Amino acid sequence: MANIFERLLQLYKIQKRSEKTPLEDFVTELVAGILQTDQQLLDRFVNEVLQIEGDGFKVDSQVRYAHHSDQNCIIDLVFENEATICFLENKVASGEGERQLKRYAEVLTRISEESGKKTYLRYCTKFYDPKTMAICSFYQFRWQKVYEFLEKQEQTEIINAFLELLRGEKMAGVKDFSIEDIVVMKGFQGIIAKMDEVLDLARVPFLEHFGQPYQRDYERLKQIPSNNRYSLWTSSYRGEDIEIMIGFEMESVKDNVSPVLFVQVYRQKNKEFAAKMQKQSLGDSDKFDYYQVENNEVYAWYETSLLNFLTENNQKERIVDWFSEKLAKTKGIIDSLYR
Repeated sequence: MANIFERLLQLYKIQKRSEKTPLEDFVTELVAGILQTDQQLLDRFVNEVLQIEGDGFKVDSQVRYAHHSDQNCIIDLVFENEATICFLENKVASGEGERQLKRYAEVLTRISEESGKKTYLRYCTKFYDPKTMAICSFYQFRWQKVYEFLEKQEQTEIINAFLELLRGEKMAGVKDFSIEDIVVMKGFQGIIAKMDEVLDLARVPFLEHFGQPYQRDYERLKQIPSNNRYSLWTSSYRGEDIEIMIGFEMESVKDNVSPVLFVQVYRQKNKEFAAKMQKQSLGDSDKFDYYQVENNEVYAWYETSLLNFLTENNQKERIVDWFSEKLAKTKGIIDSLYR
């Protein structure tokens, strides 16, 4: 279920009848709101994320400053204490505006001359967007740094909701490479070959029960970055939009040790099918391991950890036997809904 921030974004889209949501302004206001609730959190953010020393900071959003070019500068976030002022410009989908950072730096130079304060310019982006700025103390970072900072703090409800929003908008980034990553990368081609062999063998019972699976455009490999799985599937059964999928899931949504094998049925927005599957889940006949039926959308699946097969003789054959057994049960369950 979408959290409060996701719901607010969706509400804005409905009100505007447009997909163009000012996400940059939205997350900027959320950052300001979160930091304004806790002085110590605000000071740590300035010290650790903005890399500026000091304490007793305050933060304001959408602050307007005059500029000699007659273009007003509206600063996303301004951090200030008695000795220091910092402008933070946030970007998500857009890039830098015309001379935007240079104009901000010029305003900061004027402030420094008038007040004697130390001045800093910071630039936060979603994507890699390197900039240089010689006329002031400049530093840039990505939203991932904000995410990692908040992830380390005491987890309040509002911080958790904001972290979920950043993940949903793909602003959390991913962690740096580790030794484990390098080991996996060295063996990646071999792992793909093993999964391919298993799925090629399992294709025989899949054909028997559900017909020809989709098999174009490197379909299995494309599933890894988009869905974190390696699978084969068909999107039609019994002449209806019933998706049957088997494969390897890299992360279990349940409590099984990952990676897992799975056989899954999915159907989108069909009231009759959802009602039948809900009823079937409560009966005494064969059942899937897991059901998720919500808003007439159905997920039902079998799942087991790959670890369960690690010590088996004829390991790949035993895995294929598991797929074959679950495919037969899946067909039986679906067919029973139409009797």
